[in-house]
Amino acid sequence: MKNKGFFLFLLILLQFSCDKNNTSPCDYDYDTRLIFEDIINNHLSPKLSNFNIQLEDLNELKNTFINNPNYTNLENLRNQFITVYHQWQYIEPFSFGPGESLQIVKKVNNFPVNYSLLEANISAGTYDINAPDNYYSGLPAIDYLLYGIANDDNAIIDLYNNNDNYKNYLNDVVNNIVNVSTSFENEWETYKSTFFNNTGNAAGSSLSLMINAFNEQYERTKRDRLAIPSGQITMGETFPEKLEGYFSGISSDLLIKSLESSQQFFNGNGSNGLNDLLDDANIQKDGTPLSQIINQQFQSAITSVQQLPKPLDQSIELHTSEVVSAYSEIARQVVYIKTDMPSALCIAITYIDNPSDSD
Repeated sequence: MKNKGFFLFLLILLQFSCDKNNTSPCDYDYDTRLIFEDIINNHLSPKLSNFNIQLEDLNELKNTFINNPNYTNLENLRNQFITVYHQWQYIEPFSFGPGESLQIVKKVNNFPVNYSLLEANISAGTYDINAPDNYYSGLPAIDYLLYGIANDDNAIIDLYNNNDNYKNYLNDVVNNIVNVSTSFENEWETYKSTFFNNTGNAAGSSLSLMINAFNEQYERTKRDRLAIPSGQITMGETFPEKLEGYFSGISSDLLIKSLESSQQFFNGNGSNGLNDLLDDANIQKDGTPLSQIINQQFQSAITSVQQLPKPLDQSIELHTSEVVSAYSEIARQVVYIKTDMPSALCIAITYIDNPSDSD
């Protein structure tokens, strides 16, 4: 018994010695600061700057329309709104750091809009437009205010000409997005040095924040932008009115932009992205580089959505099998980016994936 215990002790000691001398897969040599600098300096900063410039144009066109509601001014405002909404998709993945403290996603793009509550706010003339958990502000509210408040353009213009509360509400919504996004840009300028130096892979490290935000954004795209509206996770009951950009009919474009944004986030600016970190660590799945699998699946998902007839709300009702196929392509990515990649890089997924809804 004593000899058996002694040999067991030696075995444990030998195993500890081997583990200590082996290189841990978590101790990769890649300078992750390069990834952090690339994603902020070459991705977020220029896109956020452009987003705020586009918001300034939206604000000016909003003022023009409010001062003189007519068809030309409405169309100009709508076109700029679509530009802003497209550009937002590249900002949304940055929900960490200042994005978390400002709750920017909830304040700028909490969809679907609760238009019943929005109309009640307009009637009452009192509301908290900056409340982060409301579903009556941000880009979804503008989508409704420019396209959904009446059955046709003439009726929409009449409402703005005859009811100042609509003008006031549109003004407040746009101004709030401008203010929140300006604060977001300013706070990132202050925060980015902290972000660059927060190395390692522990929970709360910059790499962990990036990978968690990357996954959270993708899950939201899969669930809120397609699964819930198309009935994939609601027992087959469809809710096309819950689509992002439902009233303007740009839901397909926004879904594609969101997928493209996630892929750009993953690849960085082409030299220092999460894909490069995986390649440097020689992470493979079934003999194929995991980064290659992820990029191929992004392209498959994007192509499947591009092939859906527009508008997306009609495809949900009339082209069910194609929508199911597109959802399957989007969902297939989750195991690669939420299980395989974090596991390979020793990153814990810490965000809580709860369905969001305004009801």
